[in-house]
Amino acid sequence: MSGGVLYAQSTQAVHETQVFPDGAAIRIPAHSVVVSDIHLLNLTQAAITGHVSLTIYTVPRAQVQIPLTPFHITYDTLDLPPHTHSRVEMTCDLATGYMAQTGHPLDVRLFYSLPHTHALGTRVYLDAVGGPLDGQTLLDVRGTPGEARGVAYTPPIDLTGITAMRFGCEFDNPTSDVVHWGFGNQEMCEMLGFMQSPLAFEGRLTADDPMGMDGTTAVFGGGCNMTWVALASSGM
Repeated sequence: MSGGVLYAQSTQAVHETQVFPDGAAIRIPAHSVVVSDIHLLNLTQAAITGHVSLTIYTVPRAQVQIPLTPFHITYDTLDLPPHTHSRVEMTCDLATGYMAQTGHPLDVRLFYSLPHTHALGTRVYLDAVGGPLDGQTLLDVRGTPGEARGVAYTPPIDLTGITAMRFGCEFDNPTSDVVHWGFGNQEMCEMLGFMQSPLAFEGRLTADDPMGMDGTTAVFGGGCNMTWVALASSGM
């Protein structure tokens, strides 16, 4: 947690580039160790031998004007009913925790976001809640995974004044089994991003509760437990 996130990849994407504007960068403190753990999904009926490579592009320290910090939101308790289209959603309060940690209102800018689901995912979205951007869509990707989904915001989005982020995923489960959070033929609903902020945060679901039906879509929701971290890499 003192180091933070360096990189993440979209599900099944063959190639992906995580890029920031000039002057913005992820700081890696001296004597750090990069630890990698990546899972890839094989949708074919044949065995595949995979190969993964990662190239890191660096800039001189003097050119870094905006050190970025990561955030992660995860809906990690999934119970997707069989033969059903489902939507899961949670709203994470940013303003309260940020004020408690820094002593001033939320003042951050969004530079990059990346959604993550598996084969059953059909949509991932992230919306601003409260303030001048209330209801504005920050990210909305649709269709099954299989290509790079990371979004670099040029220019970055000023989130000053918002109170929360609304995050959700939609799935089509054609199987006869309830699908849960996990690897293999299970699912995930994740969001990684990078901000200009003195704090990193993680929003994690508190409970997965049925919320009824929206037409033919089964809706689930729950609270969001926020963890704030001041990273060693966030300062200049």
